Amino acid sequence: MMNANDIHKVTDIDARYRMQTLIIDTITEEFDDFSDELLPTLTEVRTAVQVKQCESLCLLGRFNDAAAGLRGLPSALSSYDTLRAAVLRLGVAIELGDDTAPQLAADVIPLISEGDQAKAMPDYAVYDRVFTSGRATVLAIQDSTKFVSAADDLFRVGRGRGAASSARALFPFVAAGVTRAAVLAGLSSATPVQTKIMSNLPKDVPEDVVALSTVYRGKEVFSATEYSGMMVRLAARHWPTLSTAHDIPALAQAAINERNIIVLSAVFSRAPLAKLAAQLESDEATVVTRIERMMTNGRFTARIDLPAGHVTFGGAARVQTDEVWTARTQAALETVQAVSQ
Repeated sequence: MMNANDIHKVTDIDARYRMQTLIIDTITEEFDDFSDELLPTLTEVRTAVQVKQCESLCLLGRFNDAAAGLRGLPSALSSYDTLRAAVLRLGVAIELGDDTAPQLAADVIPLISEGDQAKAMPDYAVYDRVFTSGRATVLAIQDSTKFVSAADDLFRVGRGRGAASSARALFPFVAAGVTRAAVLAGLSSATPVQTKIMSNLPKDVPEDVVALSTVYRGKEVFSATEYSGMMVRLAARHWPTLSTAHDIPALAQAAINERNIIVLSAVFSRAPLAKLAAQLESDEATVVTRIERMMTNGRFTARIDLPAGHVTFGGAARVQTDEVWTARTQAALETVQAVSQ
């Protein structure tokens, strides 16, 4: 005979939801007829089923109903149900575009890291992955400097198996993790994470994401203008909220320019800054700034000679500015004068 704890085994989610409703209604209607000794246990059972019912509503895509159910939960919950409810609130807020999502993500952190008690939950791994994807989603919308770490988390959960599969079923934003990770990678500065994502996309990603990966893995310089248009369309289709939160064209141009610099560094051992700027559809100062940042991030080594107006890729990293050149020239002159005297 099936009990309340076995309802999660019912694969028909709508039937599961109706069974949960029946249990909740039965306990509520008969509540006053039970002995005082049973009331705490019945209350705990009803609350646990209410939380699971909210989960079922999420699986059914009924996020407004899930939000109402979560608001109706009693304040006193077990540690397990407190964590489950907090993660569900975060997921629902993201799906509904609720601006409370950042605070809800922050509220989960102390609950999910309380130690062995929370991690003893049978479905802890599922909720942990929903939280990981939810927090990454929130961070990406809030701050473009978090794109790389957010993409890494979304990709890891999206590519995972087992518990990750169950986590993806709960919310569309989790299921779209790999695609959204690719969007973030396409808008990010050149990093090893970006390379990993672009080179390891599964076969079932949308065609426009495959096209993005093809561009990034190519060996040719790609037009910044064309790339910007591609990323605007990708973000609008796969992550509209991100499109409204950030300047997608500007981020796309910066990202493709860094990718193009890597391509050019493999082609040229030495290149004039003016030529690089022309191929990158940028100006020399911006190119120098990007190369310096990429050197700092360990993407390659290069020597930038501003007075000569060229970049030498490979060898020891060095930036020779006008001031450095002037100082070295002055030191050399002083040395010559000292020797001549």
